[in-house]
Amino acid sequence: MTENTFETAVARVLRRHGAAVMDDPIRFRNLLRDYCTSEQCRREINVTILCARSGLLSQICATDTSSPPDVQIGRYAVILHEEYGIDESFGNIFVSTWIKAFDNYRRYIKELSERGILLDNNITSSMINKMGVLYYVGEIVDQDFVEAVTFFEKAAEQSNAEAQFN
Repeated sequence: MTENTFETAVARVLRRHGAAVMDDPIRFRNLLRDYCTSEQCRREINVTILCARSGLLSQICATDTSSPPDVQIGRYAVILHEEYGIDESFGNIFVSTWIKAFDNYRRYIKELSERGILLDNNITSSMINKMGVLYYVGEIVDQDFVEAVTFFEKAAEQSNAEAQFN
């Protein structure tokens, strides 16, 4: 695995596009490629898409983080090796990265929920637009124009009139 480049790409894709993006392997692959342009990420992306298509990625992401992580990681690494011929040491790193990334994503969703931005795992276009405003003005979160534009575009895609003019 590259030095957190792939891990960072996974985190960005999950935060900006949600976990549902894993249900569309082609879009998911393209987003990962957009966020992780290094040639070294190609292997991680290909294994990710293979796992997404087979349903194994959903199982990995649903891993109970209260159980010993080494057991879970080892179990999925063995599956990757036996069913897909993927080296077990690479499988261990790959599975560990995904468990960590999805755990961070769960915490992110919980944080949004606690702030009242997320209700029942359903973000409305108005809430997405408000998140863009928060990033634009630097209120509650650090000012980040790129993040603001991302949220405005997402809200505009959902036909939010205010976001279409931001």
